Amino acid sequence: MVRDASPWNLTAVGKLGRIVTGKTPPTKRTEYFGDNYPFITPTDIDQYSRTVETQRSLSEEGRQYLRNYLLPPRAICFVCIGATIGKICMTKTPSFSNQQINTVIADEANHDPRFVYYLLRHNADYIKAIAGGAATPIINKSAFSRVELTVPPFPTQRKIAAILSAYDDLIENNLRRIKILEEMAQLIYQEWFVNFRFPGHENVEMADSELGMIPGNWRLRRLGDMAHFVRGIEPGSKNYLNEPHEGTVPFIRVGDLGSRQSGLFIPQELARGRLLNRHDIAITLDGTVGIVQMGLTGAYSTGIRKVVAQDSGQLSWAYVYFLLKSEHIQGIIRAHARGTTIQHASSAIDHMTFVCPPRDLMQAFDSCASPLLTGVLNIMQRNVILRCTRDLLLPKLISGELDVSELDIDMEGAPQ
Repeated sequence: MVRDASPWNLTAVGKLGRIVTGKTPPTKRTEYFGDNYPFITPTDIDQYSRTVETQRSLSEEGRQYLRNYLLPPRAICFVCIGATIGKICMTKTPSFSNQQINTVIADEANHDPRFVYYLLRHNADYIKAIAGGAATPIINKSAFSRVELTVPPFPTQRKIAAILSAYDDLIENNLRRIKILEEMAQLIYQEWFVNFRFPGHENVEMADSELGMIPGNWRLRRLGDMAHFVRGIEPGSKNYLNEPHEGTVPFIRVGDLGSRQSGLFIPQELARGRLLNRHDIAITLDGTVGIVQMGLTGAYSTGIRKVVAQDSGQLSWAYVYFLLKSEHIQGIIRAHARGTTIQHASSAIDHMTFVCPPRDLMQAFDSCASPLLTGVLNIMQRNVILRCTRDLLLPKLISGELDVSELDIDMEGAPQ
């Protein structure tokens, strides 16, 4: 199929809507921060999701202070400074961003904001190239506004947006399901192994220990004595590939753990056996320390450790996953992290003392939690397929290679 006969015109980004450059409120004014309005920074945005969960939010006082920078729902945030130029997301609720982000508030009478999101996403590398090779690349508001992109008529925009949004809607629904399943398993872990309200707890006396009162038949153990923390490899950046080829495997860095997906590949022989499978548990002890993840496949970097139980009968998969995510272990990691720009917390392994429950109780927990985590992994895999399909369609639709002008597409959710 070829592009429809309707005119596709070169249009400056500034003509797509109003451009807002974000601003950070004074961090010393703690009253500006709260739980009301997401505050978006480049760190919050990954390469794969349309929306974000932010690390910080602003209060009503913060909203009033930055009232001229308020972003409505369906605003398109585009990182325009630093090494992460081109990262992009769309707001779900009234939000704010920092000064590294230029946001397009689409003129919804003439431009579908969802289409604008996909248009900028598709052209991210082109826009990034405009920033040049400066030590700190930047595209200021004026330069960003002047960038010209090819835009179809409004009805075609809406159809393209409807097709691509169908995939992202499914992905976001799946992410909500993942969160619910993990929270269900997390609540069981919290109740049994933190609050000590496990099945039969009424018949177990409590005893004093160096970690406080614990069930009398539980024992303090060191996690490093029961599990190996297998460090990854550094193949050298010259061996990175941006596309898979025969004999290559994905290469997972610390920054990839949050996205559960890697955009780099290396020859399999360079992996030297340092491979993650989808059921393996990974934790970061260098860089952004303390991230615990599963569902990844491929070789992994030196900032990541694969956690392998010495005896699977002693430590169950689900138990280890939630133990590493627990505030107790995370606190130990934070306490032993060293460094400023890049943190290192390998020494924390020697201090990961925990209250180890009896084997039968751990196995009972595994029977409850493992099906929930397996469901998480299955949904994650479906999301990978959805993302791949969306990303295959994206360039064909945005370029007009696939003509959708005559398609009868449900326009529910599109701006009127």
